[in-house]
Amino acid sequence: MSFDRRTALRGMMNGAGIAVGLPLLDVFLNGNGTAMAATGKPLPMRFGTWFWGLGIDNDIFVPKTVGAAYDLPKQLEALAAVKQHVNVYSNFNIFNDGRPNLCHYSGWVALRCGAAPSSRSSKPGMSLDCAVSDRIGAGTRFSTINLAATGQPRDSMSFRDADTMNPADISPIEFYQKVFGADFVNPNSANFTPDPKVMVRKSV
Repeated sequence: MSFDRRTALRGMMNGAGIAVGLPLLDVFLNGNGTAMAATGKPLPMRFGTWFWGLGIDNDIFVPKTVGAAYDLPKQLEALAAVKQHVNVYSNFNIFNDGRPNLCHYSGWVALRCGAAPSSRSSKPGMSLDCAVSDRIGAGTRFSTINLAATGQPRDSMSFRDADTMNPADISPIEFYQKVFGADFVNPNSANFTPDPKVMVRKSV
């Protein structure tokens, strides 16, 4: 199954915020889509996770084979075009280490930071996406982007610790304006210059 950009954007406006996850348009890229058109530099590395909180059906979601040639069950068929860039992790077991099993909470917290929480306000470590963004995102305009489809900015799966949650964007329109708004610089422009704020961060 494939969608053109118009279809994707129409879906976004009806609430499917995931459609705007990658702020790169075809015009920004070279003919093969492997480098920025204006500079010829390779695309920056990105890391993304997607959380589905309502469970899955193993028969139609979990691949039967492992490794680079993994199969695509029915619910993963839409990933066929990007399969080589996607890792699927499933069938996890969460070890509570004597801590309570908190329904709808222990699982996603432990999967994000590697340790089970002791209470519903506990987050025993940094979430994986923060550790990755610290490593690969320091020289980018947005070191991390978080989206939520619940309408609540606090419904975020990204956190430094229990007191430092990275709030999620909940409006597709506001998210689009943030990415492509006044501070956006088109890298395909003839007079493209790097954002000095990004340059300073990279220098530091």
